[in-house]
Formats: sequence, structure tokens, C-alpha cells
Amino acid sequence: MVFSGCSHAGIVNSVRHARTVCGRDGIAAVMGGLHLIAADRATIESTVAGLREQEVDRVFAGHCTGFAAQVALYRGFGERFAPLHTGLVVSW
Repeated sequence: MVFSGCSHAGIVNSVRHARTVCGRDGIAAVMGGLHLIAADRATIESTVAGLREQEVDRVFAGHCTGFAAQVALYRGFGERFAPLHTGLVVSW
């Protein structure tokens, strides 16, 4: 699982690095702010594609992700996406 406060370095870069450091093929989940609130459509779409390419199973996006990116994430991940909110409980 990759936790991010606000992905200034880019969430795909962070996931790629986590996979390298941990020696894992996929990532169970990404959880946190994805820093896409001011991103253009191309950046958002490439981020969604990048997360899928990095074999991220679930995405929980928070404060700085932005609505447009959350919509794109839902389209790309379906029910495997959820916006973070107060009181959210996630179980494995």
C-alpha cells in the first residue's frame, strides 16, 4: 500500500519507486492526496493510465485530488476507486 499526503512528486512516480524498493509487482492500494486539483485533462488521464500500468488494485483519493481527477479515477478503476472522507473505514 502506498500512502501519500500530497503527491507533489507525482503519484505514478511514487508508486513506481515503492514497487522498486519493495520488490513488488503490484500495489494493493494508493491512499491519499494525488495533487491533481489544478491538472489538465491530459495529465489526469496519463495519471490514471499510469496507475493502471503499475498494477494498482485500489485507489482512495483525498483532499488535493480534485473532482475532475476523481471522476477520471472512477472511470478507470470503477468500484475499486473511492474518495477519501472523514469516517471512511477500509478493510482488507
